[in-house]
Amino acid sequence: ARDGSRLYKAGDFLVSVKQTPIGMRDTYERCVGRLDDQVTQYGSYADVFDEIESFGWYSTFPHEGAAWTATSDEDPLLFERTLAVVLKSLDPAIESVPRSHDMQDSYVVTHAAHKTLIRHGKLIEEEGAKLSRGTESGIAIALLLTAIMSRRHGWYYCDETFNFVHSDVEKELLALMAEKLGPDEQLFFTTHNSDILDMNFPHHTYLFLKKEEERISAVSADHYLKRNTDNLRLAVENDRFFSKADLSLLSNL
Repeated sequence: ARDGSRLYKAGDFLVSVKQTPIGMRDTYERCVGRLDDQVTQYGSYADVFDEIESFGWYSTFPHEGAAWTATSDEDPLLFERTLAVVLKSLDPAIESVPRSHDMQDSYVVTHAAHKTLIRHGKLIEEEGAKLSRGTESGIAIALLLTAIMSRRHGWYYCDETFNFVHSDVEKELLALMAEKLGPDEQLFFTTHNSDILDMNFPHHTYLFLKKEEERISAVSADHYLKRNTDNLRLAVENDRFFSKADLSLLSNL
């Protein structure tokens, strides 16, 4: 990521890891309070994360290719099924997505009129054969979902991967990802889709970001919404989190 002047490096980020047991009568606030009382020691993210037993992370970004072999080779049957379900959900015209018998790490997206080959996560399109941008993003989505269902990592980050996906499909897939998370696992999911505000997630799971010049500020929804009955969408529309875009310049056009 760029801040307008330079490229961030790994050494620019310091991480602190804390832990506390969660009791049967604990609340989120009590757990956070115990974590805040602990001494904070920072280190490079590589060193800190390496000390956590059985810990890993998986990230997917809209501008990067999918981490193909890391997931598809681990459980090929699960990935083949997941890829077919996701792509057919994104494009009902797709009839099947079988594994290719002629080439390794390849799948054939079959339409009634044409076929498109996926090899190592990349589309190899024949003349007249093309997938929509939303369907293309289904490859990265299927890889992430397979990783979650395989319990391969403890920390997942999905950055704006659903930009070209219908809102209802995005909500359903996000709900599925959250449902498939294992114990002590986390999913970080960024989106511009305001329909996500209507999903049945606790207020403390929502974090709003706003870019101000060269600084990005973040605010947690539960900092302002203290009751479960508080309406999250209404709070966003009223700019309670100071995250709405400044549209004043558009009035000058």
